[in-house]
Amino acid sequence: MEFKKYGHLLKNRYFLILVSILIFAFFIRLYYFNINSTIWWDESEYLLKAKDIAFGTGFQDAYKFSPRKPILMPLLWGLFYKLGANEFILRLIQVIFSTIAIGLVYLLGKEMYNKKVGLIASFIMSVFWLHIFLTARLLTDVPSLTFFLAFIYFFWKGYIKNENKKYLWFCGIAGGLTLLARVDALLILPSFLLFFLVTEKLNFLKNKEFYKILVGGILTVLPYFVWFILNYSTPIKTFTGVGEGRFANSMLFPGIWAYFKLFISYLNIFYLILFLIGLYILIDLILGFDLIKKEAILKSNFFIVLWIIPYIFFFGFIGAQIEERFILKIFPAVFLIIANGSLKLNEMIKKYNVNLAHILIIFLLIGGGISQLDYANKTIEAKKDSYLPVKEAAIWMKQNSAPNDVIITNSVPQNIYYSDRYTYYFNTPEEFKAKVKELKPKYMVASAFERSHDWYYKYPIENNLTIAQAYFADQQRTQPLLIIYQF
Repeated sequence: MEFKKYGHLLKNRYFLILVSILIFAFFIRLYYFNINSTIWWDESEYLLKAKDIAFGTGFQDAYKFSPRKPILMPLLWGLFYKLGANEFILRLIQVIFSTIAIGLVYLLGKEMYNKKVGLIASFIMSVFWLHIFLTARLLTDVPSLTFFLAFIYFFWKGYIKNENKKYLWFCGIAGGLTLLARVDALLILPSFLLFFLVTEKLNFLKNKEFYKILVGGILTVLPYFVWFILNYSTPIKTFTGVGEGRFANSMLFPGIWAYFKLFISYLNIFYLILFLIGLYILIDLILGFDLIKKEAILKSNFFIVLWIIPYIFFFGFIGAQIEERFILKIFPAVFLIIANGSLKLNEMIKKYNVNLAHILIIFLLIGGGISQLDYANKTIEAKKDSYLPVKEAAIWMKQNSAPNDVIITNSVPQNIYYSDRYTYYFNTPEEFKAKVKELKPKYMVASAFERSHDWYYKYPIENNLTIAQAYFADQQRTQPLLIIYQF
């Protein structure tokens, strides 16, 4: 009976293509998911917090988890740690999140445009180098994107298409989870506000369906936000991090231009051609702007444009650091534009030769996919062993120390994670000297990773510390990367 109920799907070519894309994407990600030999700074922070949630590691006074770091994934990973999981299992969970995101790109494309747009966009997402690269890292970017796509999908199904009221609650919950997974989800809120104002003016405030989304989101984040407000005197600034750290100095227009160049360069020539053709949606949008309220396609085009703009402008204006992953959330929208461009090009050429049109589109999509996979492979291979000396040094110090021994290094969270030893770093020579007398550390690490002040590197030489172990960049052992000194 169940087979008869769903058996028609096996005759549905769109369904079969989607399943093929998802299987392909899953195995591509599975190939890389455990390739990295060591974790980075941010990864170690999240994993330390997860272990602390699960077991109470006792290292809280050595390293404070930044309140700006999102809490959802450490909570989830902490739960899995409690159930007996290890790093291998957590990486597998990343692959599952990543694959679900590809399915959601299809669903979004299908709802906002049509099945063909959904399939093309999901295929490009499956081969997108940055998504594959980040899937292999235990960071929050990939899970956050998955929740974000679910949020937009449920919004489109429940609010725009008004298909089922349960989608409104799912939308609110997914939005709340997105925010708890990564704070940059806040950037889409001005886009939603502008979208509502243009399509409904202020009437959305009278729509009870809007408040179902709002209530669902508030109830999801409320427990954490109450705790946050009670524990921090400036909760908004602390939570968002604006004005601090990498967001302390703005780049303004040079930053925006840098992101545009970054964005264009990573599409490769194949997808860039299709993206530029896909920008015809802007012409349609401008010419038919007064019809946005009535025309579903124009409404979709308007939302896609609003989706992209805030991320480029915010991280360009506010940030003092350019990173591809900061704008990861815009790429599903970019791929929807590329998919539209593919169909537009196919439509144009089909007037002259149907077979040529199909062959050209397939060539551009597959050519772009091969280029993306090649870039993903080169990037992952180049960085899979980065910070390996930090890991090896931490393991060596664990094997050559007692549990209560103290280590000083500028790779604090990674060292705690791999060595299970109290680890500190001090920013001034005065504090450093005072703490050495107080803590009586066993080892001090000087390395080329997370570079320190000049005085830090001079200290072991000026105080005649003994070299206990060293790691080099070359086989001739002439270029030290990391040195362990013993007090």
